[in-house]
Amino acid sequence: MSQVLLTGGNGFIGAHIVNTLLQRGYSLVTTVRSEAKTTFLRDQFASYGDKLQFAIVPDIAIPGAFDEVLQTHTFDAVLHTSSPYTFGM
Repeated sequence: MSQVLLTGGNGFIGAHIVNTLLQRGYSLVTTVRSEAKTTFLRDQFASYGDKLQFAIVPDIAIPGAFDEVLQTHTFDAVLHTSSPYTFGM
């Protein structure tokens, strides 16, 4: 069984990818910006148990933002769907 890192799993596209990967038997860790952002995904995919895990990455724009999750797990694939979001430019 393969393990996948999906960044931005709570976004529109990310949530569809979570669904597809879980249906196909993958285990995955998805990054979100805060614990509160996990609620929808936890509820939606509760039947998959520990096949769906979360890593909190508050700011993907800082150098090394994904270092902890990449050092904590071993992944067969990484799907990067998150993007920085700001209110001001």
